[in-house]
Amino acid sequence: MIYTDSQAAINRINRIIKIDNTRKILKMVNNNIFSTIKQLIIIKDLNFMTVKVKGHSGVVENDRADVLAKEAAGLIIEDTIETINLVNREAGYKINFSLI
Repeated sequence: MIYTDSQAAINRINRIIKIDNTRKILKMVNNNIFSTIKQLIIIKDLNFMTVKVKGHSGVVENDRADVLAKEAAGLIIEDTIETINLVNREAGYKINFSLI
């Protein structure tokens, strides 16, 4: 499950799951992130769903995600990072997103 307070993210994830046309995927904004999510769902054969949570409502994980996103955005603006590493030891994958 992916919990998010972003209806746009939910819509984008649900849309990319249904698209098989590479050209259409490449035209999507942030296609690299959403393509990676799609690939993980397919490769790991995950039963997948998105859940909308209310923003700034005290959901600990959502509040933590907001803090991390703001910190990362600050680093990008300051030009102090070039790659974001997403590591999940339990699932056994590592993803690098190049930001330059």
